[in-house]
Amino acid sequence: MGKVTAVVGVGGMGTTVLEVFTQKFAKEVAASGTSVRTMVVNRPQDSLDQAQAQEKIALTCPDIEGVSEVDDDQWQEVLNLHAGQIRKALDGTSAVVVLAGMGGFTGSSAAPFVAEIGKELGVKVSAVVTMPIPFEGEKRAQKAAAAQAELAKFVDQVVTVSGEELLAKADMDASLDQAYGKIDEELAAKAAELIEAA
Repeated sequence: MGKVTAVVGVGGMGTTVLEVFTQKFAKEVAASGTSVRTMVVNRPQDSLDQAQAQEKIALTCPDIEGVSEVDDDQWQEVLNLHAGQIRKALDGTSAVVVLAGMGGFTGSSAAPFVAEIGKELGVKVSAVVTMPIPFEGEKRAQKAAAAQAELAKFVDQVVTVSGEELLAKADMDASLDQAYGKIDEELAAKAAELIEAA
């Protein structure tokens, strides 16, 4: 059996980029001799239900069903509850690539958690992450910085796209969907590059 890389979309942004990766880059990566295992880790919502990933892990428990805001201790319990499921999904891989947006709720907490499990399994862990756009506010920026620092403890390599870079890439003449689509494709391409370099 050749190399197996798990590509894990975490949270809403990670799930979206994983979809683009699957549609546009997975075959190309497979042709280079690396098997790809796609996986989504997210709170139950439409993006998780509609995801085409091979493995879907819904971060939930009865205590937080229907709750939009969950405190950090509660959320850590939810993550711990799913650690075994995540570990099982990553078992047998030779590398893990985590895709996530920093600053949001799920990506900020679950991306470092997934990376830590990959590191515990002894595989190479890389990540492609985005930081908030400046006008999203200081609170989100601080949360993103803390999440990025936590993620850095567990990854061998991380590609970080700043909010300023995201703004610079957005075509002001294009629709919002087109602009985000272009950015998602660039992020997915970066994930493919990390896999091929592993």
